[in-house]
Amino acid sequence: MPLKAQEKYAPNGWYITKAGDTIHGSLRIKDSMYLIARNAKGKRKSLTPSRVKEVRIGSSTYVPMYLKEFDKLRYVSLRIKGKCSLYVFEDALKTSYPPGIGVIPAMVIAGTEASFQAHNSGAYLKFENDEKYYSVPLYRKQFNKFIIYYFSDNQEILSRLNEEWDEMIPFLAGLILDFNKQTENQEMQF
Repeated sequence: MPLKAQEKYAPNGWYITKAGDTIHGSLRIKDSMYLIARNAKGKRKSLTPSRVKEVRIGSSTYVPMYLKEFDKLRYVSLRIKGKCSLYVFEDALKTSYPPGIGVIPAMVIAGTEASFQAHNSGAYLKFENDEKYYSVPLYRKQFNKFIIYYFSDNQEILSRLNEEWDEMIPFLAGLILDFNKQTENQEMQF
């Protein structure tokens, strides 16, 4: 095989099929709807989230998640895995529009039926032993209510709600990491 082809389609990750096979290749996620996979020879395959369990591209992990706003499965980034896991629908972060217009206004402008709710941040929480995913609100007041509701028994997390933050996702990630660390420490004491 020519060296240029090897370089052009160098493996950058892997994915696990629903059958449990691990496939390595040159991968990218397109529009959160497709995994574009190329083998070393450049043969292209497009996979929807219904055909894949997990994708790893570089240091990023993606998993299929049903998003009710679209009534479809999409690839979302798994940012933190633990007692409380954080998932992010990355297309929601790729907008240059100001908050209030909608997190994915380009879809509305394009005339698609699916428009993301203006209050949705694109972040989702999932607690261990709970099958549901919880959509995290975008705006500070609703965000604080959300955190109070789901973490009401954790005073350390609640005490951080008045901290200043510029971007919600990194702040939320810090809260989740602290929560997971606390629950791990509590389990070790027993």
